[in-house]
Amino acid sequence: AQLDAAAAALQRKLDEAEAAVKAALRNEPRNAMAYGLLGDIVASKGDMRSALTYLDQALRIDEKDPQMFLKRAHVKSLLGQFDAALKDITAALNLEPQQGDFYAFRAAILESLGNQDDARDDLRNAKRFGYNKQGLEYLRRSFASVARGAAPGPTDLTLPNGELAKRGSDPEISTDDEAAAYVRRGKRRLEQGQLSEAESDFRRATKFAPTSVEAHVGLAKALANQGKNELAKAAVDGDM
Repeated sequence: AQLDAAAAALQRKLDEAEAAVKAALRNEPRNAMAYGLLGDIVASKGDMRSALTYLDQALRIDEKDPQMFLKRAHVKSLLGQFDAALKDITAALNLEPQQGDFYAFRAAILESLGNQDDARDDLRNAKRFGYNKQGLEYLRRSFASVARGAAPGPTDLTLPNGELAKRGSDPEISTDDEAAAYVRRGKRRLEQGQLSEAESDFRRATKFAPTSVEAHVGLAKALANQGKNELAKAAVDGDM
């Protein structure tokens, strides 16, 4: 009964977050980040088809965001569209050619396609630049399950199995309390005027600690300073 109640509470939270971001989009209809957030939210609810639609829209608005390509590659992979996913992760690598996690992600896709030689090359590059080994193993298990015909379930596209953040090569974040570490760095970046970087840190903090007041307030400040007022309100209300 407790598990059922927790699941229902999580579903309500996701529904509220989805509604808040859609409301923000009515005022900022070309906000690529908001469409990306919707992709995150509906993927967390297990709706990969809708996640793909939202990520498509995000990339129509901003085709230079490597993380959006990564997330869309993830969704396509979970839908069994490995060839299309390969194109997306390659696009991400063209934008960030020294991102080890991107090479690891592409290696997992290539393995699923049976291209072991190119996968080994990508793994060498992943080791060269640094990558999240836990994330790679998660992807391998997920993609193997898809290849066996399993339907994708609720999925977090961010950490550690989506964005595959640079935790392994970032000593400041590789601690027992990732949320606190991201909040500290977010505050410092906010003070330095690095607004998009601060936003990214606070978003990651909310993933590790969804009820953290510091993380949500920091995210709201970073968003507000970028003129994203509706999204800032959703963040401080705890709906993002």
